Amino acid sequence: MTVGSERAILRSLAVAGVVVGLAFGAAGWYFLGQLDRNLDQSLEIGESASGTLIETIDVAEQLVVALDDGLGTLATTLETVQASLFDTTGVARSTADLAAALPESFDDVDVALRTVESLSGAIDGALRAASRIPLGPDYDPDVSFPEAVGNLRSAFSPIGDDLDAIALELDTFATSSGDVGSQVDAVRVDLVETRRALANTSELLDEYRETAREAGQLARDSRDDMARGFLLARLAVVLLGLFLIVSQFVPWWLADRVATASNAQDSESVRV
Repeated sequence: MTVGSERAILRSLAVAGVVVGLAFGAAGWYFLGQLDRNLDQSLEIGESASGTLIETIDVAEQLVVALDDGLGTLATTLETVQASLFDTTGVARSTADLAAALPESFDDVDVALRTVESLSGAIDGALRAASRIPLGPDYDPDVSFPEAVGNLRSAFSPIGDDLDAIALELDTFATSSGDVGSQVDAVRVDLVETRRALANTSELLDEYRETAREAGQLARDSRDDMARGFLLARLAVVLLGLFLIVSQFVPWWLADRVATASNAQDSESVRV
């Protein structure tokens, strides 16, 4: 191989190294940028979803509070009914009219409870979806929100039958006042259990809200951390590409040295 060929090969290697360094830096910068944008968009969606979830939980909690207020009013009414059981037969007839109106209040409360149950599936599903997001919170409650609301409705359902039974018994109050009192006591016990279930539901909503807030904060922190990490990675790729480019000075310098040594050897040969 001639000196000129060696010199050409070395310089070709140097040029190829420069091209590779430029391509590596540009490709690495673009790839990391795309990955950063995609992950940031995913985390942004998760952050937005957690905010929407918190708003939905707030609405559900307002409905639960309204339900508890309605049950409190119903309990007060039942206390009035029970006190009226010790009055005369004429008062018993008036109380029967009052008890007949109670199922309407029960129906309004049950409608609100169904609304909470319809929201519970969306809330539980959104929390489980948030837990599947990278770096998302671990959501695996012992009792799911839909199941808790279902238990609440199950505890609430006997009240309607009890109220109907009360209205019927009040019509024959003169001969069955003892049975009416037992029915009223049963309804009051059911109301206590139902309000206890409502309190448990409120606690679950508080836990879900806190989980959603943690998920949103985690998404925000992750976005900031990943943005800094990807910026450093892109800078590292650029520096590595520059290093590859600068390192091609070695084969270029060797090509010049080969040419210089060849010229010096030719000069000595001529003098000899």
